[in-house]
Amino acid sequence: MAALVVAAPQSVLLGISNDGGRVIWRHTAEDAEYGQVFAASGMAFVEGKIPNSSARFAVRSLGDGAALWTDSLSSHVPQTLAGGRLLTVDHSPNRTRDDTHFAITALDARTGVECWRAVHGGRPQDIAVADGRLIVPTRDHGVLALDPASGDRQWRSDVGGDTAALVDGLIISRQFPGELRALSLADGSLEWSVRSEYFLEEGEGDDGTQYARPGFEVGAVTSEAVIYMLEVYSDYPRRLQARDLETGELLWDVGPEPTPVEFHGYSRPIVVGDDILTIRYARREGSEDLPDALLRLDVATGAERDRITFPTGERVYPPVVADNNLLVPTEERLVAYT
Repeated sequence: MAALVVAAPQSVLLGISNDGGRVIWRHTAEDAEYGQVFAASGMAFVEGKIPNSSARFAVRSLGDGAALWTDSLSSHVPQTLAGGRLLTVDHSPNRTRDDTHFAITALDARTGVECWRAVHGGRPQDIAVADGRLIVPTRDHGVLALDPASGDRQWRSDVGGDTAALVDGLIISRQFPGELRALSLADGSLEWSVRSEYFLEEGEGDDGTQYARPGFEVGAVTSEAVIYMLEVYSDYPRRLQARDLETGELLWDVGPEPTPVEFHGYSRPIVVGDDILTIRYARREGSEDLPDALLRLDVATGAERDRITFPTGERVYPPVVADNNLLVPTEERLVAYT
């Protein structure tokens, strides 16, 4: 398992054992605050400048941290691994800044050798692979489907999106502000869509401030439901909600009363078995903040099963799951739960 620790003036990439949390190896990285890091197939894929080098991306062995290959790519879009190839997004396909086109590149994950490269129109935010299709949602140019083996275009939808989750032949995509859609993975046709409602009258506060519709921050998609954090752009609280995967109907809604409150939010939810896991944040004006807490909710109803409360003032970051462990990073430590 690899972890990226951000600490000025340099970030640190750590190889941490899931058995006891022992640090096996470490390397420094620069300007990595907005980079991506993930581990798969015995390798760590790390976006962040390597000190004293022009490289901005490295693939390292999880065993000892040794660099297998490096590159200059820097996309700030999550990469993914499919069929032994690393699929990446490049916002500068002609090596110059281009706001209308991007390139998808497939690299051999172990050597970095380019397998194929395809240039398309749009500004992608995410990539995902399932059932022989590489899905690339773009905000204004539709959702694009490619053959992950060759890069050949299969179809492009009429509606765009920002993120993608692929389950049971459906693409779950959201678009700012306040739209959530399900598209057919086979041809990109629209299966259902929902639009969020303002908490304020026509999205305008008492002082005339205009607010966008709440946004759907999709956290997990199961065979039954789409589970997300509803990002509310006002003094109203964020919420956790679930919608039926087939119809888009609201299944449950969790959060404080939908009235203006001092800050209350959640991290994007993740699903493990029958549980939803999320971090609850609450802030107060003029008094001590409520401590951050890890919540465990029932995936079918949203009912809280239990919680772990962290020390007051200890900032907690969204949890991840690796090798049957739940890993919760904070500003001071990394905590593992089984």
